[in-house]
Amino acid sequence: MLIKEKMVMNLRTAFFVLILVIAIAVVTLGLSAANLRPQSAEAERIRVGVTINPYAEFVRKVGGDRVDVLVLVPPNADPHTFDLTPSAIKAVSDARIFFKVGAGLEFEVNWLDKLVELNPKMLMVDTSAGIELIGSGDHFDPHIWLSPRNAIKIVGSIYQGLVQIDPDGAKIYEENRDAYINELKRLDNEVEEILSDLRTRVFVVHHPAWAYFARDYNLTQIALEEEGKEPTIEELIKIVEAVKAEGVKAVFAETRFDTRQLEAITKELDVKIILVDPLYFTDYVTHIKNFALSLKEALS
Repeated sequence: MLIKEKMVMNLRTAFFVLILVIAIAVVTLGLSAANLRPQSAEAERIRVGVTINPYAEFVRKVGGDRVDVLVLVPPNADPHTFDLTPSAIKAVSDARIFFKVGAGLEFEVNWLDKLVELNPKMLMVDTSAGIELIGSGDHFDPHIWLSPRNAIKIVGSIYQGLVQIDPDGAKIYEENRDAYINELKRLDNEVEEILSDLRTRVFVVHHPAWAYFARDYNLTQIALEEEGKEPTIEELIKIVEAVKAEGVKAVFAETRFDTRQLEAITKELDVKIILVDPLYFTDYVTHIKNFALSLKEALS
């Protein structure tokens, strides 16, 4: 009888140990599966809408892996005239926040109110707030991002917006913001040094996108296009002859515009055309620095 009771006790102990081992294994496997689960399963990235490509870089610099950025105006499209596609409208309906350029950019004036109606919970942030705009009345120059000093303010607005909708990421956003602003400050200093000693401070562009840059670095921008209107051949000749007399060696044009008339005139007057894109580039700091170096070559 004693032996039988002992055997039953041993069986119960063994069964208990088996159950315990199984429970530990289940918990361990569960934790391992949780650790192996993709980050997106634990916390979805925040869908962020922006109008143009440079803003996607600004948002990613601050938001890092916590953001998923949607750019509404595609490559080679003109944000002054572009109309939104149905697929883009559908995509932005899931955005939690939108960082607009502001300053009266035509695309935003035409479309953003409609997008807010479709997605009323989306926070709209005007990144031109706090920037001294060029223009008057209802017409302002929207090309604010092409000034590194403005870019610093834009990045600050992006940080504030992201913290507002995602306070849990505030520490990460703050660290990323500070690191990128330091990079932009170094760029500002480099550009100022590059453009410190020029023979003339007048430069010519096809499209007037660089007014804020010119203001920051004590330059004068002369645009061939005025209020979206192309100059006549006579006007082109007159402008190019005048700037050549100033010692300017090049005219800056955008890849999106037809430059055939301009090429004929600049060739005749021995003035180069340098292509520069204010919208579509992969690295803001490198792009702005290269523009400054091209300016130095053209104006020295």
